[in-house]
Amino acid sequence: MLERGYTDEQILSYFEKSYGQFVLLKPKFQGVNALVWLLPVLVLAIGFVLVVTKAKMLETAPASAAEASPRLLTTLTKIRIWRASARWWRNHGRIGSAPAG
Repeated sequence: MLERGYTDEQILSYFEKSYGQFVLLKPKFQGVNALVWLLPVLVLAIGFVLVVTKAKMLETAPASAAEASPRLLTTLTKIRIWRASARWWRNHGRIGSAPAG
């Protein structure tokens, strides 16, 4: 192409039109190329903020079950009752059946 009298700019323009901006050593920072560079940085920043937020929440979490929310205590109570009931039925059998033993 140089022999035909094309300038460096014309040659680069030809290759860019033929093969895209990826043949250039420094693609233009616009459109999708900008997104490819900025998106990972944005994701890392959001992840950092989430980790810091969760770490602060863990620092202020209740130290014992007595300080836990009433809803959590209610759920734990239901689980304990269900386990006790399951143990009773396993040991005593169902109504009308022979005792386990």
